[in-house]
Amino acid sequence: MSEVTSDLEKEHNAILLMLDILEKISDNMDQEIDIPDNHLDGLSRFFTIFADKCHHGKEEQLLFPTLKDKGVDMNKEPFASIFEDHKEGKIYISNMLDAIDSYKTTKSGQSKFIQNARKYINLLQQHIEKENQDMFRITNEYLDETELVSLKHKFDDFENNVIGGGIHEQLHEMINELEDYYLN
Repeated sequence: MSEVTSDLEKEHNAILLMLDILEKISDNMDQEIDIPDNHLDGLSRFFTIFADKCHHGKEEQLLFPTLKDKGVDMNKEPFASIFEDHKEGKIYISNMLDAIDSYKTTKSGQSKFIQNARKYINLLQQHIEKENQDMFRITNEYLDETELVSLKHKFDDFENNVIGGGIHEQLHEMINELEDYYLN
């Protein structure tokens, strides 16, 4: 496994952990257990910044164009459905954010949040499995060591310039706090 796919796999593991937390929060909300606003803010921040902007950004803006330049057809599987998954996921995130706003102000929106959270969890679990099995294999087959090292440097620059220095670490700290609260 290359540093590029290892980096993405580590991010997948963080996303899967947050999906477990999201599931627990959804279950609690379904049982009318109050969810602290800062936990909902943390979910929002994680899924918009870490999962969508950072992780999917690295894939869509850096990895996929590199693979396309090497002759990989982005209109064929697994890439066609990966793009669709990203689009569908953005819809679920947007709907969850709307529901979070309602929940924080009027304690309404639970059913919308729960419904979209569960769809998002299902989508991303399948999506991550597809990327881990198919996309990583294709990446390591088509890119040589020099290209992989260059791409890893681009990933690091992307994190610093697009996401901001230290944000990744802050989000991992928040994951640990939410994990302790909901899963331990």
